[in-house]
Amino acid sequence: MAAKDAANKFRDFDIIDEVICMLAETLGRSSIWHDRFHGLQEILLKTFLEMQSIFAIRWLSRGEAILRLVANLPAAVLLLHEYDTVTYEVARGYKFHFCLFFLADLLAELNRLN
Repeated sequence: MAAKDAANKFRDFDIIDEVICMLAETLGRSSIWHDRFHGLQEILLKTFLEMQSIFAIRWLSRGEAILRLVANLPAAVLLLHEYDTVTYEVARGYKFHFCLFFLADLLAELNRLN
């Protein structure tokens, strides 16, 4: 919870939450985009990992969702290129990647300690 409180002051961290929620909602709502995502995963990652949502009532879900985005990052960025070019431009930037991997490292450790 302390990590979440600290992250509230930085807009760059909010964008990561927004991208995760948008991807999870899109893939959960549309079988076409879900199938396209699986196709990209098969080509790029040779594995199938579902995106996870972030639940406000369960703070551990943020770390799990961020780790899942890191594992799916190549396929997720390509899907964003087709689905939402504005979000794609954000998601391919250095600042987004830095914040994503920083949070992944931090929250993975906090989840392990819990």
